[in-house]
Amino acid sequence: MKENIWKIYLLVIPFQQLWYLPYFGYKLQIPEIIFFPLLITAWGNIDKLFSKNFWGKLDIFIVFWPVINLLPCITQGFTKQNILGISGSVYFVILYISIRLILDKRILMEFHKIVIFSSTIAATLGIIGWGLYTFFHIHTQLIIVRPYPYLGTLVQARAFTASPNMLASIIMLGIIFHISSCLVSKKRNNMFSIGILLILSGGFVLTFSKSIICLIAGIIITYHVWENNRISKNIILRNRIIVLFLIILSILIYTLGTHFILTSSVHKDFPILCQMSYISPKPLYTFKFNTIEYGIYGTNYYYNKHSCLKAFIQSNFWGVGAGNYNSFVKILQSQNLHPTTFPQWNPHSTYFGVLAELGIPGLIEVFCLWGIISLVIYKMIQISFGPSHLKILRCGLSGIFLAIAIEAIGTDIVNFRHYWWLLAITREVMEH
Repeated sequence: MKENIWKIYLLVIPFQQLWYLPYFGYKLQIPEIIFFPLLITAWGNIDKLFSKNFWGKLDIFIVFWPVINLLPCITQGFTKQNILGISGSVYFVILYISIRLILDKRILMEFHKIVIFSSTIAATLGIIGWGLYTFFHIHTQLIIVRPYPYLGTLVQARAFTASPNMLASIIMLGIIFHISSCLVSKKRNNMFSIGILLILSGGFVLTFSKSIICLIAGIIITYHVWENNRISKNIILRNRIIVLFLIILSILIYTLGTHFILTSSVHKDFPILCQMSYISPKPLYTFKFNTIEYGIYGTNYYYNKHSCLKAFIQSNFWGVGAGNYNSFVKILQSQNLHPTTFPQWNPHSTYFGVLAELGIPGLIEVFCLWGIISLVIYKMIQISFGPSHLKILRCGLSGIFLAIAIEAIGTDIVNFRHYWWLLAITREVMEH
């Protein structure tokens, strides 16, 4: 049990919304319960903390994350929401350090396999929920039925996660690691591997998530990193130009697709899109085509970024405090400075969300972390030697972090438990 507690934590990560608690909401779930025995296990290796090799630039910036969350309270004061936000940042840092303490060669060898297994469980639950509703009209917590831009009413798989996008995020790790494993181990024609890929892909598709753009970009990078170890330098240079073009294209498609919707006010789905808070009723730009007037409408992602900038400026660049953005939006709505048809949602962007809530210190922290991770990934992909499990991790992590960087444009990813695991694993792989 002690040796395998890390496996249990990874396996229960998809179970993030089993119950709702007063005050905590959905923040305290099975992963947090499993965290305590994980912490006790890590405590047995506490001597590692005093090793010179344990600490690096990435670790220092991560340890400072709760401090960055605390700084806005100096000017904004403490609220229930930012106390929860700061507590969450402390939890994730302790989780990161705990993972670092228990990591060894055996865990590195098995990590991608457990992630794939965990993702397959999540995908299977999503497929089951989708199938129950589609074929037997049985509505469960495993799906969401709602109108969707351009596609009408959809049944979206979400399993026991907070949303289809969260489920897609978890499955995305499994898909990229699975592809990386198949490429490195040359098991691409294995029927079992094909079956796992079909389940993962099926579960991902049924989320109907915008993260599919992130996934495609991640797969491209994963394949590119693997291919670099097999071809000449001239071909590598040509391929990098193509890959760079595809990455930029992915970022543009993801950004435009999430922030703007093209539709007509006379379209039958227009009232539903407004009612479901996908778009604001007021268009940003209108034009006529075949006597029908069309408009480009800003989504909640678009208006949230505007409000994030307002929060940043009005807080004198310190930020409104962790978790306080929702309250700030409510004030803006009372002043007609944010569409009142939208709920007081989270920022829906890591970069802009950090800017709004944590100000300049938070933005510097995030970009420094991304800079260090980028350098680590770049160094890792230059290495072509080593055991197969390290090659799998290098290829997979390269693709996953690119996907995450794009995903962060429209998603608050800093509170995703599975991404903190990736940070710890990346830091450890760097040492091998």
